[in-house]
Amino acid sequence: MTWKRDLLLSAVLLLAGVLAAFAPLLSRELHSADERLLARVEQIDDAGTFLDTLDRPHWREPLPLAALFLRAQQRTQTGAQPTPFIAVSLALHFLSSLLLLSLLRRAGADAWGTGLVVGVFALHPVQVENVARLAGQGELLATAFVLIGLHLRERKGPFAEFGLLVCLLAGALCAPTGLLLPALVV
Repeated sequence: MTWKRDLLLSAVLLLAGVLAAFAPLLSRELHSADERLLARVEQIDDAGTFLDTLDRPHWREPLPLAALFLRAQQRTQTGAQPTPFIAVSLALHFLSSLLLLSLLRRAGADAWGTGLVVGVFALHPVQVENVARLAGQGELLATAFVLIGLHLRERKGPFAEFGLLVCLLAGALCAPTGLLLPALVV
């Protein structure tokens, strides 16, 4: 029971740290590259145009699942307000941090070591670009899928194997980071 209490306390401290570190991003304006990205993503309106994104050069375009995710967010709001997009990015980053925390605790890492590793992961300045820029949502999604896949690796059965395959495909369709899952599972 004490490890659950420690995990909950760690999650609360992690949330407070992430909110304190990234809260200033919520009041910023959209970057011009983000506006161009939203204009390109706005063209995805049906399954045919979604499948057309598979043929686009991916060094300038988001991968298909990330583009679809941005399009879904865009349809739920009016105007080009950056706050909802950044709030979703922040939630994805916090989810990935919680998944890493849980994964390390399940692996038997001590509380201090886990806190240090997850704290560096959650608050490191290199994460700011992924949270602040809309193009970074693909990386955040891919990271979450990789970490969910690592959780599924510990489970046995056909549903866990199917879930692992879904995480691999979804992660790969979000960002190249998603392709790390097979190397981490083996």
